[in-house]
Amino acid sequence: MQETLVVVPGKVIPWHRPENSYHGGRRKAKADKDYQQIIGFCYKAQKGVNYGTEALSVTIDVFRKCPKSIKEPDRDIHTPDADNIAKNVLDGLQGIAFANDAQVVELHVKKHDRKKRSEYLTIKIQTIEGNF
Repeated sequence: MQETLVVVPGKVIPWHRPENSYHGGRRKAKADKDYQQIIGFCYKAQKGVNYGTEALSVTIDVFRKCPKSIKEPDRDIHTPDADNIAKNVLDGLQGIAFANDAQVVELHVKKHDRKKRSEYLTIKIQTIEGNF
C-alpha cells in the first residue's frame, strides 16, 4: 500500500457554487481556483506521488482557528461543510495526484475541534489494494 501525507497551511476554503459569467455560461469562483492551485502547489512541493488511475482512499483532517469571542476548544459544527471542503481538495489534486477524482472510492473528512492555533488541513492518500 502506497501512502502520501501532505499539509496545506492557511485558511481552509470550501467549494463555492459556480458563478454566472458575462457571456451566459457558468464559471468557477476565483477563491476556488486560487485555493485549488495552493493545494496542488503544496502537493508537488511536498513530493506527492501521482497515483495514475488506481483506486484511492483519501482522508482530510481540518484544523481551524477558534474565534476570540469563543472559549476553546469549540466543536467545529460551523460552516464550511465537510463535503464542500472535500470538493475543493479533490478538485485541487485532480490531474496532479490522480487522473480523476472518481478514483476516490473511500473518503473521510474530519473537522477537529477549533482551538487557538494556525489553520491548516492535512491530506492523506492511500492506494486500495485487493480484489473487489
